[in-house]
Amino acid sequence: MKLSRTISLLTVAACFSLTSVNNVCHAQSVKIRHSAKAVPHAESAEDFLHRYFYTLANAKSVMEMKKFYLTTKEDPKTDEMLKDPVFAKFALSMIQGDPARVKIVSKKEELNKVTFQLVPIDIPTQYQEQSKQPGFSMTGEAIVITDNGGWKIYKDYWTVISNESGAKSTIRFGRDPDSKVGDSRGDSDTKSAMPPEDYDSKFRHRIMENWKQSGKGNLYALVHVLPDGKLDEVIVGSETDQKSAFQQAKAMLADLQPFPTLPADKLSTPYAWMQISWSDDGKGFSGPYFNDKYPSYILEKLNFKAD
Repeated sequence: MKLSRTISLLTVAACFSLTSVNNVCHAQSVKIRHSAKAVPHAESAEDFLHRYFYTLANAKSVMEMKKFYLTTKEDPKTDEMLKDPVFAKFALSMIQGDPARVKIVSKKEELNKVTFQLVPIDIPTQYQEQSKQPGFSMTGEAIVITDNGGWKIYKDYWTVISNESGAKSTIRFGRDPDSKVGDSRGDSDTKSAMPPEDYDSKFRHRIMENWKQSGKGNLYALVHVLPDGKLDEVIVGSETDQKSAFQQAKAMLADLQPFPTLPADKLSTPYAWMQISWSDDGKGFSGPYFNDKYPSYILEKLNFKAD
């Protein structure tokens, strides 16, 4: 499972209203305003950072996090999209991969900018299984900047390295407006997206281009991809019963095969899972994530499945 990802939290973190280039979701670059003299704060940068991670881990909606970020011109559009409960739930799930508590390894102060190197105190639930394997590491970098006398998050970016069944995988995620590193957790449904280049993008775009579900919903799709791109198994389900949507999605995936031939670096990890969320305003797609088996924490979510 080789994942490489960057999700911008400037405009929600689930890359629906962002420009996507080669599966990279970019926020509009924000110029950090420096002054000749640092501005005093009632709250230290360290306390602000800890409060940010705690709030993020316990947030019930993306809107709770707006106060931590710089205002952008995309905010009105994002706020409108977040009125859709399906999109709002999906967007929240996309930003809550951070640890709730972090340890500051190092700190670098530059005028009104502070850069932190971080490690988690508690491994997030979705990475606990990988953390049991030798060679696992999770490191982060955060940058806070001065804005109108207070602190704002400029960067919150994490790298997870694991060694599952002898195959090294790297996951990169979070908010980094300056990053050019790819992100395969989310993709954009915007017209400005450039043609995909890697296997994950080709796989994802074939599904997105043929997705025709109406109404609102959210589901998980798990597939076993054979070397020739055919699907040996298709599982579709979710926490809630959406039988009609499950059956339509399963039939669509079967009709779309064969997918592109499985590349050599995925022959040992042919099991993929995806999360798909949709409403009248658009659709969101997380994945595909390839591994040597279906993750147990995803299978546990499938309270209801297609026949």
